Amino acid sequence: MSSGTLRLISDDGEVLNLATTYNVRRAESERQLKLDVESTAKRVFMSRKPLAIPDISKDPLYPWKSSNESLAMLTIPLLYRKKRIGVLSIYDPSIRNFNNREIDTALLFANQATMAIELTRLMEDIKKRAITDFLTGLFNHRHFNERIEEEIARASRNNKHFSILFCDLDNFKRFNDTHGHLHGDLVLKKIGEVILTNKRKFDIAARYGGDEFALILPEANCINAVRIAKRICSGTRNCNFSKVKNNHDNLTMSIGISSFPDHGQNSKELLEKADLALNKAKGSGRNNIQIYNCHLA
Repeated sequence: MSSGTLRLISDDGEVLNLATTYNVRRAESERQLKLDVESTAKRVFMSRKPLAIPDISKDPLYPWKSSNESLAMLTIPLLYRKKRIGVLSIYDPSIRNFNNREIDTALLFANQATMAIELTRLMEDIKKRAITDFLTGLFNHRHFNERIEEEIARASRNNKHFSILFCDLDNFKRFNDTHGHLHGDLVLKKIGEVILTNKRKFDIAARYGGDEFALILPEANCINAVRIAKRICSGTRNCNFSKVKNNHDNLTMSIGISSFPDHGQNSKELLEKADLALNKAKGSGRNNIQIYNCHLA
């Protein structure tokens, strides 16, 4: 083999994504092959059968015809327990046929590659489950505590701010008592979606416990933190829970904010200050945002 590419199917089963290459260059526009568009890779993926092409320049389904492209290609489907996971393409810089021995060797290599890919995915899934709250899809309490220590170290090193949000659903206990814990779980799941939608891409969001949520906002001072908190509060108020309860009353969120280094130099101080600010928000009629200040001490 002089060169090759490995493509894996996307989670939604609609795209063959370029996972890795060997001695092959692909432009950004060539990293995805959609299964609603005909291609050699799609043909092999869908048929589950290997395909050898002596001269790719004469294959109407081969999508790239650059002059420096290898000429012969062998594409193998990657199957795991009858499930299609991708395709492996092997290129040769000459016009020729692949013999049966080469095809058998490629199939054996593809099987080994498939096992390695699935083992990697399994390990990644185990790692993800260990740090994820199963109900909301947010990070769990333990991972949040690990990440806040990392953020303190990073912010200290680079002389940066960051902020903590403590979020708590208002009157959620009453909601659970009225509508039941099953409906309560559905609400918590939707609140997780609200937080994911309204946070920034690089913010760290976690279910801290029960109906409490917490976020780490890298490089955000109090003013920036309030903007994000307002989006979360607004998203919560506007979230329609009619599908999970018998009435259309919307729930609300109270949020407390603390910032590094203004309100604390370590995680214990920052979390305590954010919690004090949250308590003030709760005591001020709920459905509002409070930043920690000296008057709370």
